[in-house]
Amino acid sequence: MSLGQNISFLRKQKKITQEQFAERMNVTRQTVSRWESDEITPELSKLVEMSEFLACNLDALVKENLSRQEDIYSEVQVKKVPAFRYASYAIISREPESDALGYMQRWAEAKGFKTNSDQIKFIGWDFPFVSQEQQTRFGMHGYVAACVLPDDFAVEDGDSISQNLEAEYAAITIKEPFIQPFERIPNAYKLIMDYLQANNFKEKGQDNIIGCFEREYEKNSVTYMDIYIHMASVTKADALTITGISRRAFHSDVEVGSKEKTGPPGYMSVPFHAKMARSNHLFKLVDNGLIIGGAILFEDHDKLSVSRIFISQENHRKGYGEFMMREIEALYPTVKEFTLDTPIWNVRTNAFYAKQGYTEIRRDNEFVYFSKQR
Repeated sequence: MSLGQNISFLRKQKKITQEQFAERMNVTRQTVSRWESDEITPELSKLVEMSEFLACNLDALVKENLSRQEDIYSEVQVKKVPAFRYASYAIISREPESDALGYMQRWAEAKGFKTNSDQIKFIGWDFPFVSQEQQTRFGMHGYVAACVLPDDFAVEDGDSISQNLEAEYAAITIKEPFIQPFERIPNAYKLIMDYLQANNFKEKGQDNIIGCFEREYEKNSVTYMDIYIHMASVTKADALTITGISRRAFHSDVEVGSKEKTGPPGYMSVPFHAKMARSNHLFKLVDNGLIIGGAILFEDHDKLSVSRIFISQENHRKGYGEFMMREIEALYPTVKEFTLDTPIWNVRTNAFYAKQGYTEIRRDNEFVYFSKQR
């Protein structure tokens, strides 16, 4: 497969049009079309930016046939997995996967569960505490099998139950993983790790969260395996996208009173937005899978400071601002006061905040300060 075909394949996987991709890459739609038809080759700087946005390793983008994996692997997705309880069993043996899973299936049946139905789910992960002698001399390795418990499961004396907190995972699905188990399963992990690396993710160790697990199941007589790896919640690609939106949004303020194309501190900085994301101060506004705006938020007990909000210029006056303000308020149900400020000259935001129920509490030579009580 050519570079152009890889670009087209990844763009379609991301479910964006040539026009949307062109805007993200700051080129014309015709340029994207010429890239995808291999009429021209993107500059190296564009390839780097493209690999980050499309969540693909640069070498793979340039050298590999990416669509070949389409029938075997799903695209890597970020999924929020709700908290769950589980019972587990770890074993070191020559066939630890089947041994551990068999034990947990028998345990579940003894508890009255139907293990061949959707009533119960089994997951598993490698058990790392295996000695060198066990591995090399006896051909053993370790595995943990776990039974995910229904919410109404009543714990009995002797049951050892663990809790996995709600967390975000990078996830991929493999079709028929056991046709080539020593190729398909390791390659699935590689695809996830390439995604993590391309997006500047780091695996995030945390108590009461399983770092990585697998789930095997059948659907319409086809075997599937889901693989989950716990991760941080916002990608470098997101930070790049949000920075571009922030820059364009604040530069558009020249239309409503700004004397020059400028903005608040960090508004054009990828590291700034990435830092805000890591510290949970960044709110993303997403529509149909595309980031179209954001906000920087700081919570202090029962107060929330809306440091800034911004929406892509092409989505102004479409109701997204009102929607984002409602979403932010809904995210913080215990907050009693929301505060924000905006430049005196910005007629657009001054009118907008008043319309959202914010009251002017004071002003100085540069800014108007608003508050909304709940």
